[in-house]
Amino acid sequence: PYKYSIDGSNYQTNNNFTSLGAGTYTAYVKDNGGCVGTRVVTISTLAPVGINSTSARASTTCNSNNGSIQIFRTTGGTSPYTYSIDGLNYQSSATFSNLAPGTYIGYIKDAAGCIATKTGIEVGPTGCSSKAPESARTTRNGPLPSDANIAVQVSPNPSATNFVLTLTGFSTDQVIAIQVTDVFGRIVYQVKGNSLSYSFGSSFIPGIYNVQVMQGNITRTVRVIKE
Repeated sequence: PYKYSIDGSNYQTNNNFTSLGAGTYTAYVKDNGGCVGTRVVTISTLAPVGINSTSARASTTCNSNNGSIQIFRTTGGTSPYTYSIDGLNYQSSATFSNLAPGTYIGYIKDAAGCIATKTGIEVGPTGCSSKAPESARTTRNGPLPSDANIAVQVSPNPSATNFVLTLTGFSTDQVIAIQVTDVFGRIVYQVKGNSLSYSFGSSFIPGIYNVQVMQGNITRTVRVIKE
């Protein structure tokens, strides 16, 4: 039987090695007699997916829900691509219709799970009280929190075990969406609830992660490090 390695020391029977970053590796194959063959392999970095521009059409009045948004991507990433305006519900079409006036965030996700975002997409007319749908498309049951009262804390950070996310100022009457992505934009954890405390990350590999907390039109992001 043959065994395989990418460091010359740790061999395995499976010839697949996953979760590797870009760089140059030496692949090793060892046979039953202890003879070893090698080959240098380079993993290149793809250009990341990005949002080139967006186009928004205003609703006819402040009380209408007939606005629209179209998202245009740059080259990069891996097809197929999906699109979202809440970061949770994705679709194959880049156009979103029947929108109320307000401020939206556009998202593009590629086949590898990498995500690009564009904030501040305005659906007019101007001067309206924002009626944009809350992140995670929830039904409003009570007042949304004020930006001034919002705080997001993660401890311990860095952590060798798990992280505890503590939220201040968020409404427990509304759905809170938590989404954690790695440095490549891939979603590694997500949850929706109305708790003000969440524990996650015990299974994360060492690295840097972005934690995004969304409720209504409020979004907060904090970076954490897994040791």
